Amino acid sequence: MADYPLLPLPAPVRRSVSGRGWGGGEIRLPGRERQGERFGPVFERLRRTLDPDHPLTFGEDPAGIAPEREEKTAV
Repeated sequence: MADYPLLPLPAPVRRSVSGRGWGGGEIRLPGRERQGERFGPVFERLRRTLDPDHPLTFGEDPAGIAPEREEKTAV
């Protein structure tokens, strides 16, 4: 390993941190109306999906569940 001269570094200086901005300021949370706009459609879709008057039904054809699992015939 080659010998290199040491680099001179400046002496450390203490500085006060008071008065400096250390963040983004006040936290602003979305209001009830804004959350309703964003999440209302998601909950409405979930409500329709879980509606007891329209229960979920499953098909009896197992090939319809995972078509990528169908056996391919050699061509």
